[in-house]
Amino acid sequence: MNPYSILQVLVILFFAVAISSCDFDVEENQRLKENAFFFSTDMFFKDEQKRLKDDTGFTKFINFNGMEEKMDIDTLDFEEEFAPFRNSDINKAVWLDSYMCDTTYQQKAITHINCFCENKRLKTQKLSIDFHDGQVSEVRLENQMNKMLLTTMEYLSYTKGVSYEIKRMQMLKTGGLDSTFVMVKF
Repeated sequence: MNPYSILQVLVILFFAVAISSCDFDVEENQRLKENAFFFSTDMFFKDEQKRLKDDTGFTKFINFNGMEEKMDIDTLDFEEEFAPFRNSDINKAVWLDSYMCDTTYQQKAITHINCFCENKRLKTQKLSIDFHDGQVSEVRLENQMNKMLLTTMEYLSYTKGVSYEIKRMQMLKTGGLDSTFVMVKF
C-alpha cells in the first residue's frame, strides 16, 4: 500500500472520530434562543392581551392625513391592536451586540430601562420602559424602516391601564408624506 494512501486513511479516520465525538448541546442552544436578553415587548403585550381580553368600553381615535374619526367600541382584537408593539421586540441573540441599555434603580428596584440601537439598519431604534412599584407602567418605542422609495417612522407608546398610541409617518423619496395616528383609551 502506498504511504500516501495510508496517511489519507489515517487523516480521514481521525476526522471521523473527532466529529463523531463532538457533543452539540441542542438543549443549551434552545435555551439561549428562548432567553430574554432585554425587556420583551412580545411577552409583555401577550400578557396584556390576556389581561384585557374581557374588558369592554374603549374609545378609539384615528387620524389619517388630517382626517379624524372617533369610535366608541365595545371590544377590541388585542392581538391585532398590539401587533406593532410585539413586532418591535429586540430579543434576538444575533442582535445582542446591537443594543445598549441603561437601567435606573431607586431603592434597589428598577424604575427605568432605556435601550438604544447602534445599528441604523435595524427597525427598533429605541425602547424605553418605566416601572412603578416594580410593575411596568409605560412602554415607548421608536422604529425606523428605510426602503428604496420609502422611509417609515413609528412612535409607539403604551401607558398601562390608560391608553396606547401609534404614530406613523411615511415619507416617499418622491416627496409625498402620509401620517397616521391611532389612540385607544381604556
